[in-house]
Amino acid sequence: MILPKLSRRFYTFIKVLALIWGVELVLRGAFALWQLKNFPPSKLVDILTAFYIGIRFDGRIAAVIALALIVYIVCPSGQKVYRVFYTFIATLLLLTYIGDFAYYAYMSTRINFSLFSELNDLQEALGVVWSSYPVIPLVVLLIIAALLFYCIFGSIFRGKIEGASRKDTIFSLSAALLFSALLIYGQYTPNAFPLRWSEAYFSGKPLLTALALNPIQNIYDTKPKTKINAYDITLVEESYPLTADFLKIPESENLRLDRFVEGDNLEKPNVVLILMESLSTHKSSFMFEELATTPFLKELAAASLYFPNYYASARTTARAVYSVITGIPDGNTFFASSPRDAMAIDQFTIWNQFDGYKKYFMMGGNANWANIRGVLANNISGINILEAGYWKSPKIDVWGISDLDLFREAHNLLENEESPFFAIILTASFHRPFTVPKGLADFDYTIPDGEYLERYGFVSDEYLSMRFCDYAVREFFRLAMASKYYDNTIFIVTGDHGISERSPSAPKNYQLMSLHEYQVPLIIHYPKKIPQGEVQLSAGGHIDLFPTIASLAGVGYRNTTLGRDLLDKTFGDDRWAFIMRSFLQPVIISKDRCFAAQIKGEGRFYRRDADNISQDWQEDNISAEELESYQSLTTGLREMSRYLLYHNKKGDIPH
Repeated sequence: MILPKLSRRFYTFIKVLALIWGVELVLRGAFALWQLKNFPPSKLVDILTAFYIGIRFDGRIAAVIALALIVYIVCPSGQKVYRVFYTFIATLLLLTYIGDFAYYAYMSTRINFSLFSELNDLQEALGVVWSSYPVIPLVVLLIIAALLFYCIFGSIFRGKIEGASRKDTIFSLSAALLFSALLIYGQYTPNAFPLRWSEAYFSGKPLLTALALNPIQNIYDTKPKTKINAYDITLVEESYPLTADFLKIPESENLRLDRFVEGDNLEKPNVVLILMESLSTHKSSFMFEELATTPFLKELAAASLYFPNYYASARTTARAVYSVITGIPDGNTFFASSPRDAMAIDQFTIWNQFDGYKKYFMMGGNANWANIRGVLANNISGINILEAGYWKSPKIDVWGISDLDLFREAHNLLENEESPFFAIILTASFHRPFTVPKGLADFDYTIPDGEYLERYGFVSDEYLSMRFCDYAVREFFRLAMASKYYDNTIFIVTGDHGISERSPSAPKNYQLMSLHEYQVPLIIHYPKKIPQGEVQLSAGGHIDLFPTIASLAGVGYRNTTLGRDLLDKTFGDDRWAFIMRSFLQPVIISKDRCFAAQIKGEGRFYRRDADNISQDWQEDNISAEELESYQSLTTGLREMSRYLLYHNKKGDIPH
């Protein structure tokens, strides 16, 4: 009996699969080398585990791509078509990885489905890409790679196609299908489940997770699913008593968080809330004495009420703005941010309860970005959205006019405002492409040496840009302090969120918990009522801003979400703040410690400022019951946040 043998067509299949897999492995190695200096203290086995998981994801993608050759094994024809097809696919694969590397450089996370939501603002997206990345060299590289792929696939799909017996064809087809099935399944051990994205999260360390992920697989895994699973109602109901206790309110039968704060609002002070792009504490003069990036803000804090333990409740800018305005940490799992989710646009807000106030939202660019316009216009009565096209100053980059021009024009408008006003000013200069206007007479354009920049995780343009943002705020306060509105205005300055790039000088635990992406300074400048130089150590976050501002202004308000007045002594100095971390489990944080929830099992306490990641608060003999309660509270706040996105509509609030 003549045994069947594998045909040449099968080996063509193997060559194509191996080439695609090999390209992915090279790119994975390139990613590891690129991020080598940023790896957290890890055992070699953890790094190898991440690589092993990643290689299996790569094999799965390669097998899926090679499946088109199943037809070729059975019907060996059209070699030129296959050559062109696989050249296109390999080039598209490389383009995806280029996008992935660029996305990671910007967001410190692998590319995911939310990118497609970002592309809704195509003009801004293309502008950022053009301004921030070497587009032309990358296009040339892609063309060269395409030509190289065309030659390689030409060598694979060449020569005369030999005939094969039916038995050999079936045998080759079966072998190809079996091999593909094994790679797509992704488990090479007797595991009952196929390879899943959750395996990449084995370490709890974001960079190891990133090393384990495959960008194409990650895009697929983060694609929005059905709205039915937007939140776990069972978990919301179970954790509701903990949430109510966290807010110190009585429980209700319908999961509501409503409470009322009375006010007199006799003086009707103005409010100016400045949200500065990426004003990360670890990149500012607040964390490191010799870091001269924000000298004016530090000077302003010394004449104001300063909160050193303050955090963005969610990241990115769109999520942060949404969190500030609604009091809901934006943990939308289906879109890049809740402003892009039509079902989460309609919200009951404290800002809308500032009756008799002229309301402004000012930004140098276009408010269509991330559908911010929808959140504002739909929820804030009489809102004046001032954006690109309104300002007289020239546009300097994709984000519109410079922060300096924005502040100057904002001041001119407010100076002539007769009614009490509440203005939010959103800056953008500390953002790629880090544009700094030339020719400013009193601005110091000096860039420190490379060792200094590296010590704090800066590149030269980034450093200068943050200095410029501080300079622009200084100019605004110089004008404001000489104005008629200064004496009766509450000024709040904070960042929309932190920044992904780490500082080698920051504590290890601080970086491990990704706190550098969330911690921002908070300054409240209101000389009429707040003593100069006061520091409040208790923790807080963006969701707390509007309750705090309303209380300071004497505005009576109904609060229906998670924010709490930062000046309310009811919660004590050791109050906890909640942070909804993107693609990581949430945390709650106090002035000196941080609790990170886990997907399974108990969470863990960390000393926020420790350089030794094994140094945690388990040393303090915390009971299993206490750990469980913190885990329940943290995951409960996460689910309540998601629940509120769809259950805080204006029409649903009882009158």
